[in-house]
Amino acid sequence: MTVQISEVLIYNGEEYQLKSTPLRPYLEKHNIIFMATNSGCWRGYIGHWLIEDGYLYLTNLSGNLAINNNSRWRSEKVGMDYLFPGKNKVLAEWFSGELHIPYGKMIPSTVWFYDYFYEKELVFDFVNGKCVNSHEIDNVKLYDERLKLAEKRRLEK
Repeated sequence: MTVQISEVLIYNGEEYQLKSTPLRPYLEKHNIIFMATNSGCWRGYIGHWLIEDGYLYLTNLSGNLAINNNSRWRSEKVGMDYLFPGKNKVLAEWFSGELHIPYGKMIPSTVWFYDYFYEKELVFDFVNGKCVNSHEIDNVKLYDERLKLAEKRRLEK
Protein backbone atom coordinates (compact mmCIF):
# COMPACT_ATOMS: atom_id res chain seq x y z
CA MET A 1 0.00 0.00 0.00
CA THR A 2 1.30 3.42 -0.97
CA VAL A 3 1.25 6.43 1.33
CA GLN A 4 -1.34 8.81 -0.11
CA ILE A 5 -0.70 12.34 -1.33
CA SER A 6 -2.36 14.64 1.16
CA GLU A 7 -4.66 17.52 0.54
CA VAL A 8 -3.17 20.88 1.49
CA LEU A 9 -4.41 23.24 4.20
CA ILE A 10 -3.27 26.77 4.98
CA TYR A 11 -3.82 27.70 8.62
CA ASN A 12 -2.36 30.81 10.30
CA GLY A 13 -0.19 31.37 7.22
CA GLU A 14 1.42 27.90 7.48
CA GLU A 15 0.95 25.04 5.02
CA TYR A 16 -0.02 21.64 6.41
CA GLN A 17 -0.86 18.22 5.03
CA LEU A 18 -4.46 17.34 5.72
CA LYS A 19 -5.35 13.85 6.95
CA SER A 20 -9.03 14.39 6.22
CA THR A 21 -11.17 14.63 3.09
CA PRO A 22 -13.62 17.53 3.55
CA LEU A 23 -14.73 17.47 -0.09
CA ARG A 24 -16.10 13.92 0.17
CA PRO A 25 -19.62 14.88 1.45
CA TYR A 26 -20.03 17.35 -1.42
CA LEU A 27 -18.94 14.79 -4.01
CA GLU A 28 -21.26 12.13 -2.57
CA LYS A 29 -24.22 14.50 -2.49
CA HIS A 30 -23.69 15.50 -6.13
CA ASN A 31 -22.74 11.98 -7.29
CA ILE A 32 -19.36 13.16 -8.59
CA ILE A 33 -16.70 10.48 -8.93
CA PHE A 34 -13.00 11.06 -9.33
CA MET A 35 -10.68 8.38 -10.68
CA ALA A 36 -7.27 7.42 -9.36
CA THR A 37 -4.62 7.59 -12.05
CA ASN A 38 -1.85 6.32 -9.76
CA SER A 39 -1.60 4.46 -6.46
CA GLY A 40 -0.48 7.60 -4.59
CA CYS A 41 -3.90 9.28 -4.74
CA TRP A 42 -6.80 6.83 -4.61
CA ARG A 43 -9.34 9.62 -4.12
CA GLY A 44 -8.40 10.99 -7.57
CA TYR A 45 -8.06 14.65 -6.62
CA ILE A 46 -6.12 17.07 -4.45
CA GLY A 47 -7.90 19.92 -2.74
CA HIS A 48 -6.30 23.06 -1.37
CA TRP A 49 -7.98 24.45 1.72
CA LEU A 50 -7.84 27.52 3.92
CA ILE A 51 -9.04 28.12 7.46
CA GLU A 52 -9.71 31.85 7.72
CA ASP A 53 -11.64 33.70 10.42
CA GLY A 54 -12.95 30.38 11.73
CA TYR A 55 -14.31 29.13 8.39
CA LEU A 56 -13.12 26.43 6.01
CA TYR A 57 -12.70 27.32 2.34
CA LEU A 58 -11.78 25.31 -0.73
CA THR A 59 -9.31 27.44 -2.71
CA ASN A 60 -8.12 25.09 -5.44
CA LEU A 61 -8.76 21.64 -6.83
CA SER A 62 -7.09 19.40 -9.35
CA GLY A 63 -8.34 15.95 -10.17
CA ASN A 64 -9.32 13.30 -12.64
CA LEU A 65 -13.05 13.13 -13.14
CA ALA A 66 -14.36 9.61 -13.80
CA ILE A 67 -16.55 9.49 -16.90
CA ASN A 68 -18.57 6.45 -17.89
CA ASN A 69 -18.90 6.11 -21.67
CA ASN A 70 -21.06 3.06 -22.49
CA SER A 71 -19.63 1.06 -19.55
CA ARG A 72 -16.08 2.13 -20.41
CA TRP A 73 -14.49 4.38 -17.82
CA ARG A 74 -12.09 7.16 -18.69
CA SER A 75 -10.75 10.12 -16.78
CA GLU A 76 -10.71 13.80 -17.61
CA LYS A 77 -8.54 16.35 -15.83
CA VAL A 78 -10.63 19.02 -14.12
CA GLY A 79 -10.01 21.88 -11.76
CA MET A 80 -11.89 24.18 -9.43
CA ASP A 81 -14.02 25.54 -12.29
CA TYR A 82 -15.63 22.15 -12.85
CA LEU A 83 -17.27 22.14 -9.41
CA PHE A 84 -17.51 25.88 -8.82
CA PRO A 85 -17.40 27.87 -12.08
CA GLY A 86 -15.83 31.30 -11.72
CA LYS A 87 -15.00 30.84 -8.02
CA ASN A 88 -11.52 30.80 -6.52
CA LYS A 89 -12.61 30.48 -2.88
CA VAL A 90 -15.68 28.55 -1.75
CA LEU A 91 -17.03 28.25 1.80
CA ALA A 92 -17.24 24.53 2.60
CA GLU A 93 -20.83 24.74 3.92
CA TRP A 94 -21.31 21.04 3.13
CA PHE A 95 -18.63 19.97 5.62
CA SER A 96 -19.44 19.02 9.21
CA GLY A 97 -16.91 16.88 11.01
CA GLU A 98 -13.31 16.76 12.10
CA LEU A 99 -10.22 17.89 10.22
CA HIS A 100 -6.93 16.36 11.36
CA ILE A 101 -3.68 18.19 10.72
CA PRO A 102 -0.53 16.25 11.65
CA TYR A 103 2.59 18.25 12.50
CA GLY A 104 5.96 17.99 14.19
CA LYS A 105 8.46 15.25 13.54
CA MET A 106 7.44 12.04 11.83
CA ILE A 107 7.49 9.08 14.21
CA PRO A 108 8.86 5.84 12.78
CA SER A 109 5.99 3.40 12.79
CA THR A 110 6.38 -0.24 13.74
CA VAL A 111 2.66 -0.67 14.38
CA TRP A 112 1.09 1.17 11.42
CA PHE A 113 3.15 0.11 8.43
CA TYR A 114 1.85 2.38 5.68
CA ASP A 115 0.42 5.36 7.52
CA TYR A 116 2.44 8.41 8.35
CA PHE A 117 2.47 9.33 12.00
CA TYR A 118 3.51 12.67 13.49
CA GLU A 119 4.21 13.90 17.01
CA LYS A 120 1.05 15.97 17.26
CA GLU A 121 -2.25 16.62 15.52
CA LEU A 122 -4.47 19.65 15.47
CA VAL A 123 -8.12 18.62 15.34
CA PHE A 124 -10.76 21.09 14.21
CA ASP A 125 -14.49 20.43 14.62
CA PHE A 126 -16.62 21.99 11.88
CA VAL A 127 -20.36 22.46 11.50
CA ASN A 128 -21.43 23.60 8.03
CA GLY A 129 -17.95 24.96 7.31
CA LYS A 130 -17.63 26.90 10.58
CA CYS A 131 -15.06 25.86 13.19
CA VAL A 132 -16.82 25.31 16.50
CA ASN A 133 -13.97 23.74 18.48
CA SER A 134 -10.34 22.70 18.22
CA HIS A 135 -7.91 20.68 20.28
CA GLU A 136 -4.50 19.07 20.05
CA ILE A 137 -3.60 15.39 20.30
CA ASP A 138 -0.21 14.27 21.61
CA ASN A 139 0.54 11.30 19.37
CA VAL A 140 3.86 10.55 21.09
CA LYS A 141 2.02 9.56 24.25
CA LEU A 142 -0.61 7.63 22.27
CA TYR A 143 2.11 5.91 20.21
CA ASP A 144 4.03 4.88 23.34
CA GLU A 145 0.86 3.43 24.89
CA ARG A 146 0.09 1.42 21.75
CA LEU A 147 3.66 0.11 21.54
CA LYS A 148 3.45 -1.05 25.17
CA LEU A 149 0.12 -2.74 24.48
CA ALA A 150 1.51 -4.46 21.36
CA GLU A 151 4.54 -5.67 23.33
CA LYS A 152 2.31 -6.94 26.15
CA ARG A 153 0.18 -8.89 23.64
CA ARG A 154 3.31 -10.33 22.03
CA LEU A 155 4.63 -11.54 25.40
CA GLU A 156 1.26 -13.10 26.32
CA LYS A 157 1.40 -15.44 23.32
